[in-house]
Order: sequence, then structure tokens, then C-alpha cells
Amino acid sequence: VAAEISTKDRYNTTLPLAIYAIASQTVKVDKLIIFDDGEQIDLRAVPLYTHLFALLQRKGIPWFVNFGNKTGQVANHNLMIQVAGTDWIWRVDDDDAPEPDCLEKLMRHIAPDVGAVGGVVWTPEVPPSPENQSSSMIADLYTAFNLQWSQFKGVREVEHLHNTFIFRTEAAKHGYCRELSPVGHREETLFSYEIKRAGWRML
Repeated sequence: VAAEISTKDRYNTTLPLAIYAIASQTVKVDKLIIFDDGEQIDLRAVPLYTHLFALLQRKGIPWFVNFGNKTGQVANHNLMIQVAGTDWIWRVDDDDAPEPDCLEKLMRHIAPDVGAVGGVVWTPEVPPSPENQSSSMIADLYTAFNLQWSQFKGVREVEHLHNTFIFRTEAAKHGYCRELSPVGHREETLFSYEIKRAGWRML
């Protein structure tokens, strides 16, 4: 599994949390690739990042910071599919802070017919959405909360995923939609639904 962060202008807010969370996983990623679409400063010269990169190195996790073309996250995500060199990719947004056993739990559900696996995604200051008003079926996209925002037990099969998830590189040949704005609104919904349409299960 290769972890990917596409980032812009969050050097001093949430990006350090995302990097630390990836470094702290109970299942170690094979590499971390960061695509920087922001000011593109040399993070190795920033004390906070000096420590974070040393932590990754100590844990044996190769890390790379690639300067993007400042054309948006879709371009970075598509490039990741090309360069990852791993069977699975874990997309982590630059404002995510996965709990330490997140990747371990996601990988438990890898199976030959599974193309992607996601978990719940909570915003700390916002209560989880009501389960009975939540869905991750494509027909409910505009009428229900995303299931990943709710609190429920067990594993559900879904038609699209949001924000952060692992996906099989082989199932991502279609790539991310290239007709979106640099912000890439709904890019993960469109991307993951194409995995489902190609016949893979998503959990």
C-alpha cells in the first residue's frame, strides 16, 4: 500500500497531522507520496517537517514530496496511479488524521473481488449523521447524508466512497475525471463509482 496526500496551503494547519497519522499506523505503508500544489517550499528546512520526515525514516517508510503543476488535485491523483508501484493506494486528504489502526482495519477486508474499502469519516466538532438518514448508494447522493459520516456497526457494501479510502490500483485504470475544476468537487465520488461500475465490490 502506498499512501498519497495531495495538498495545497495547509503547511501550518492540518498537513502535519495527516503525515503524523500515516507514520503512526499499526500497519506500515510501503511509501508516502505527497503532491504539493501550494507555495512549494522546501519542507525539509522547516523544523516541524524535519521531525516528521525523520519519524518516517526511523519507521522505514520512504517518503517523497513532488511539486505538482498547480492544476488541481485530480491531476495529482491521476499521477499517483501511474507512479505508485503498489497493488493498493491509500488516498488521504490533507485535512485527515486517520486513527492508528485505520489502515489495519481497512486491509482486513481486502478480497479478490474488492476494489476499494473506506471507513467512517468524522469531523470532530460535528456529531455523526443519523444512520437512518445516511446512504452511500449513488441514487441517494443528493437526498441523504453520506454513510461514511454516520456511526454504524458492521460492514456495508456501497456504490461510492468519500474523502479517504484504499483502492486497488488495477481497479483504477479509468483514473479520475479530467473534466473537473482544479478543486475537483465530487472527484472521489465519480472515481469510486467507476470502480463499482467496472464490477468490483466496494465496502
